[in-house]
Amino acid sequence: MGREATPLDGTFLATWALVLDEVASDRTRLIARSCAAGGYRFFGLPARLGRPIVRLVHFVMQRKQLLGIANRVEHRSAACGAPATPIAAPK
Repeated sequence: MGREATPLDGTFLATWALVLDEVASDRTRLIARSCAAGGYRFFGLPARLGRPIVRLVHFVMQRKQLLGIANRVEHRSAACGAPATPIAAPK
């Protein structure tokens, strides 16, 4: 969020991974994982203030991204005539 995510020694303070896991020949699961080191400070805030803010911001951002991916996949499957099992239903 506008700040350097790695300290001077080059180690990562935060990681985020999206992994496609083939469940069956016609189904794939998208798994999202994130992790932050103890030294990660959101805009220099103390951990007791920064962690809840980061968790909320990351949850909102990641949910919107994953619902957008699900929506695109479901629409493309429908356009190709392939059966699509709904992944998530926006509320």
